[in-house]
Amino acid sequence: MSIDDIKANSKNAIAIGPFGSRMKSDCYVESGVAVIRGTNLSTDPEFVGDFVYITEEKADELVGCNVYEGDLVFPHRGAIGEVGIVSDKSRYVLSSSLMKLTCNLELANPQFIYYFFKSRIGRYELLKNASQVGTPGIGQPLSSLKSIKLRLPPLEIQEEVAATIGQLNSKISLNRRTNQTLEQIAQTLFKSWFVDFDPVRAKVAVREYFERCAAEQGEPMPSSADLEKAQNNAAAATIAGLTFDPADIDGTRKLLESKLAGLEVEQRKQLMETAALFSGKIMEPGKDEYPEGWSWGYLSEVCSLNSTSWTKKNAPNQICYVDLANTKNGEIHRVENFNWEDAPSRARRVLNPGDTIVGTVRPGNRSYARIGRYNTGLTGSTGFAVLTPKAPHWVEFLYVAATCDEAIERLAHLADGGAYPAVKPNVVVDAELIIPPDSVAERFSALISPMFERIDTNNQSSKTLAELRDLLLPKLLSGEIQLNQEAPQKAS
Repeated sequence: MSIDDIKANSKNAIAIGPFGSRMKSDCYVESGVAVIRGTNLSTDPEFVGDFVYITEEKADELVGCNVYEGDLVFPHRGAIGEVGIVSDKSRYVLSSSLMKLTCNLELANPQFIYYFFKSRIGRYELLKNASQVGTPGIGQPLSSLKSIKLRLPPLEIQEEVAATIGQLNSKISLNRRTNQTLEQIAQTLFKSWFVDFDPVRAKVAVREYFERCAAEQGEPMPSSADLEKAQNNAAAATIAGLTFDPADIDGTRKLLESKLAGLEVEQRKQLMETAALFSGKIMEPGKDEYPEGWSWGYLSEVCSLNSTSWTKKNAPNQICYVDLANTKNGEIHRVENFNWEDAPSRARRVLNPGDTIVGTVRPGNRSYARIGRYNTGLTGSTGFAVLTPKAPHWVEFLYVAATCDEAIERLAHLADGGAYPAVKPNVVVDAELIIPPDSVAERFSALISPMFERIDTNNQSSKTLAELRDLLLPKLLSGEIQLNQEAPQKAS
């Protein structure tokens, strides 16, 4: 059957996004109906990244471009070969570079059709009429989509195939969400320690409290040992995520004691030791302030830049290539294998576990990732700045510092070049920031590295699941493997 045969019996079941003149950027509002763009499509069914919005009235005006639950969306310009599916009950609108398919539910399961287009055959069908000259595009996108043919099994078989593949995808999605949560925890801790200086400020607040009591009420200052103990309690409370009130030192102490009572002995010890690592003084209060014992510096002080590259003399016979297009928001979505002679000329950077890679071309696209412990033998594009930590305890600090929102926004702001905005790799490591002492960086690494190891394990699990999915998918679609077959009866 053809795609045209399985479209819904409704107007605009197959339709293309609006002309650009009907939905210019000045139509966008802060909230309303989300517009799906090519950047929202990913390797998984869920949409990713930020949406832009238009008003309900504008969405009504573009009714033929509205998409709903179960509708499939395809780029006809740009990222051709990708496909997405609306999996919630929200209304969306196509951007001008997309087209859509609404399936006839009496003939076709939308999830099955989605997985068909994710298969090698489906992707080939989407790409076969595309022009790769300039921006990739399909000359007659709707005609091309309608003419695609596929083998369509009975509806119940489609549903079983979709459910089987969907279970694998659900596990992959769960791993991704877990990883995102772990990264957010790392970013939150980084900001608390190295941007807001919360433990340091807690210590400063305790000292100022006692000084104020002495000046205003004539109370004696506590001994150095008691002051230090109160300051460490305040810093520990802050590190443990407790509410710290500098005017209620005893209250803070009691909160901390309650928190500590629920921890193992070793955890209590580590928390108090961590608190003791932070100084109790802010230097140069104001815009350029920093904790005592820390210093202003540059990212280059904790990493080397593009330290190793392949040449014709030392290159391996085969390479596993990572490019910018397949790297986004901390994830490497695809690795391509090449013989050295056939590899893109940009495939030169040697990547090792612990490295951080940051895309220098269109840096606002957030093409960055950390090379995990299982990512051995990779080669990156020269479009990446490859940052190698100067010591193991800088791995986590380096990754968060180089890829936090502020760092990426800085690169996007500095990028120039008109149609090809980019920054030079050294711009990435020229970022100015506060450098903590090794002892604080080591403790940050000790806290965050188990999270990064969990992320690496989840990524490895997702890779295995994806390989199984990709192995099963063509066999299930072709009928080579049939589900729920009854086991043959044993001969009596």
